[in-house]
Amino acid sequence: MKKTTFIFLMAIAAICFTTTSCSNDIDDVPGIERQGTISLMAKKDMPDWLSEKITELEKDAPPLSLYKVYKCKWESQTIYYIYWNFASCKFCTTFYADGTKIDWEKVDFNDFYIKSTNWKCIYIFEGPY
Repeated sequence: MKKTTFIFLMAIAAICFTTTSCSNDIDDVPGIERQGTISLMAKKDMPDWLSEKITELEKDAPPLSLYKVYKCKWESQTIYYIYWNFASCKFCTTFYADGTKIDWEKVDFNDFYIKSTNWKCIYIFEGPY
């Protein structure tokens, strides 16, 4: 009984951590809505390139690092953004659905920033402590 209670409490703690963790890094993006931004996804349900990138990042994650993967819509396209708490620039790791990195020198960042919608946090992982 004690083991079942412990597992249940750990599951609730994990859900609470996940719920509060995704919604505070990109709240200032206009397309972000406070409700419905959490939607965690298994790596097997992601595009192969994204799953492979996450596996690579997890393997090499520095201590105390936190990664969050977001998905959104922009100009009828699915876009993926990998947030890292130690990154020196916001949206540097943003990709089209096919895995092509967005080149912000060729793409209007302001248009993306204002018009991107349906933001969802789809994956969270942390480096070692």
